[in-house]
Amino acid sequence: MLVGMWGCAEPPPPVVSVPDPAPRVEVPAPSWPASSEALTLLPLPVARGARVPTVYLSAGHANGPGKDGNTGVYGQIEAEVNLATMNQLAAALEATRHFRVVRSRQGDERPSYAQRVAHAAREGADVFIELHTDSRGDTYPHRRRDDGTWLYRADDDVGFSVLYSDRGELASGRRDLARHLSDALADAGFPPYPGCHYEGLYDHGPVPGSFVDRRGLFMLRRPTMPSVIIETHNAKDVGASDRWEEERTHTAFARALIVGLTRLLYAP
Repeated sequence: MLVGMWGCAEPPPPVVSVPDPAPRVEVPAPSWPASSEALTLLPLPVARGARVPTVYLSAGHANGPGKDGNTGVYGQIEAEVNLATMNQLAAALEATRHFRVVRSRQGDERPSYAQRVAHAAREGADVFIELHTDSRGDTYPHRRRDDGTWLYRADDDVGFSVLYSDRGELASGRRDLARHLSDALADAGFPPYPGCHYEGLYDHGPVPGSFVDRRGLFMLRRPTMPSVIIETHNAKDVGASDRWEEERTHTAFARALIVGLTRLLYAP
């Protein structure tokens, strides 16, 4: 009887070992410059004031014969890139009708830095912004040019930086200018440079992307109004150089500076 009962009974279900589910890995969305869509066109702010402030824009380098700055990963010349960026930014600022813009140079002009500082003072500028591209990081050969010279690249050193001096009576004004511009650029999706290769040159400022100059740079200590240098991107990086060829990047950059300058110059 027992044999029959065991024969008719269903065997117990097999024990199956079920592995624990793999932990979910959060994959971050592509960030700039990996994706130009990561940039945000900040809305134009409302500006109300009794006067229109004057913004002096200086395209870095071309401050004398042969002083053209760095050479980018594709052979782009910094002085030319800075001039193009300045002109696009100036047009965007002027289009708002909330800023009077004075440009440091046009075409083949090569005014010295001292001449630009004097020019800004004569124009009664409220702020002084100098535009540069950076050349940072550990480089390695990218490609050989027709003349036999090499172009170099650097990876993983992307991001903007806003430099200012904390010395003298204009220190607080410079810090505020750097803070507002850095905040607005970050809000637009431009990554702040973490400063990996700035040791001994600049100290970290009050917000990411802002840095305090320790080199005593002329354009940060000599203007008679708050001044900053904006390193827009690393010209040795392929992705950043590609993105700065796009109209969207220049539009997002200009919108960010409009927002930052409005917050500062039109503050109650």
